[in-house]
Order: sequence, then structure tokens, then C-alpha cells
Amino acid sequence: IQINFKGALGLSKDEIEKIYYENASVLASNNYLDLKYAQDFSSILKEEYLKKGFVFVEVDMPEVKNQGEKEAIIEYKIRERQQCVLESINITSVSNETKEKIKAEMVNKEGQPLNVVKMQLDFKKIVSIVQEEGYYFAVIKNLNKKSIISYSDSFTAANLNVDLFLDKISSCSSSHNF
Repeated sequence: IQINFKGALGLSKDEIEKIYYENASVLASNNYLDLKYAQDFSSILKEEYLKKGFVFVEVDMPEVKNQGEKEAIIEYKIRERQQCVLESINITSVSNETKEKIKAEMVNKEGQPLNVVKMQLDFKKIVSIVQEEGYYFAVIKNLNKKSIISYSDSFTAANLNVDLFLDKISSCSSSHNF
């Protein structure tokens, strides 16, 4: 089979082919036509683009052209649009030291493409770090609000704005008289 990718600029053909074969079924990895995998790969490829900050990417279902009994061409049409870079990570209610600790542990980094696929993991990491510091019931107040990520007018830049609610630091102590 031959695989073509039209509109791919943010990822090279070699990078896309590597992703294709790393995730391929047994048939596809041996260069046989696997229609189910060919269709599934559209979603796999879209996720890879989302990880690289292409928040409006579209990957069409493949067009398969048979070239006789033993040859086929699979063609994917990709519309990348603009890439979005994370300009800043703003976290309220914690010390600068805690902010730096959180930023170091996050998948998303300032100045790097916004990885929307890993945002949920980053949110869990933020809450986990704050809970480790004794704020056991901490929550992100704006988790389900549009304000958590603000985009520039052109959607080429984003700011992550995490508004934390911190309960009082709890401590457990008990004394037993035996």
C-alpha cells in the first residue's frame, strides 16, 4: 500500500508514518490494507496534532483507491490551521514556590505548544500537589468554565488561568490514653 498525507506541514511525512506504524494492526504493519485501522488512524493522527497545539485540526476519513488486486493508495486530508502556544500559566492562592513546583510537574509548559489532550492530567496534578501540601479539599473553582483557558484573537496563543479554592490546612492528631 501507499499512504499519502495532504496538507501536513506541522508534522513531517516521516513523523506521521512513524505514528501510523507504531499504532498499526498486524495487517497494516505488514503493508496490507486494513480498512478499519485506516479509519481509526484518522482519530489517532488528530490526537497527535492536538498534542502539538493544533487545536482546530481536522483529519478527514481516508480515501482509499484500489490500484488493481494487490495495490492500494490511502490518502488522508489534513487541515492543520494555526498552532497554539501556551504563553503563561497563572495559578491563584498558592505561594510562588508552590506555583513553580506545579509548573515543573505539568505536561504543558510556558512557551510550548498547548497540549489539550493532557490538560486533564495537568489539572489533576495541580490539585494533587496542593493536597500534598495539606489542602486536602482543594479544588479548581473555574475547572468547567471558559475562563480556565483564554485564547488570543487569532488562537495562536493561550493563557492557562487556574483559580484554586484552598481549604484550611488540616492536620490529624490524636492522643490516646491507655
